Amino acid sequence: MITMRRFLLELIFAALASIICVLYILFPEPHLMALFVFVAQPMFIFTILSFSIRMLKGARQKKVS
Repeated sequence: MITMRRFLLELIFAALASIICVLYILFPEPHLMALFVFVAQPMFIFTILSFSIRMLKGARQKKVS
């Protein structure tokens, strides 16, 4: 069973990126656009890649095809 502590960094990054996205949608200002482009999107990419890598490693260890 996967514990959430293993994915704490991914959860924090996804939450922060989501907050930046919501702020940008509600208040479309230039500095929030810069945060969205240069901070939130890389956070989402890191979260997706990190989660995928960990899930693939776990599947390989359990020999799931």
